[in-house]
Amino acid sequence: MPLVSPPTRRARALSCYTVVRYTSHVYEMREADQERPMRSRTRRVLELLGGDAAKAKEASPFWRADETAAATLLLHGDADVTVPHAQSVSYHHRLRELGVRSELYTEPGAVHGYFNRSPYFERTVPVMEQFLLREL
Repeated sequence: MPLVSPPTRRARALSCYTVVRYTSHVYEMREADQERPMRSRTRRVLELLGGDAAKAKEASPFWRADETAAATLLLHGDADVTVPHAQSVSYHHRLRELGVRSELYTEPGAVHGYFNRSPYFERTVPVMEQFLLREL
């Protein structure tokens, strides 16, 4: 039985996924030591997954994507240190390789969750509106 049930196409179009390759958290846990303790979010993810790399891969949106995935809009700041911008770039490329419509909007200098705050909010809402009008 899958760890995570696949959402419907419409739900995927309206969901906000944090594109995390959970497997990187498992490897960070294995490499952590007293001098460089594990980040708290890594610890939380690993507790949920039981430190199991197979479960981490199964739960990751990056690895779960297939040709039935809904069109996806990724909003990411290139100064995000919580979820590296490169993860959205690689997920965007993966979706396109699968033949799934994917758009990546990158906000220069923006950090994690930027689109919830002014002045970014005012710039990203029209991007989201246009995407949803095209896709729904």
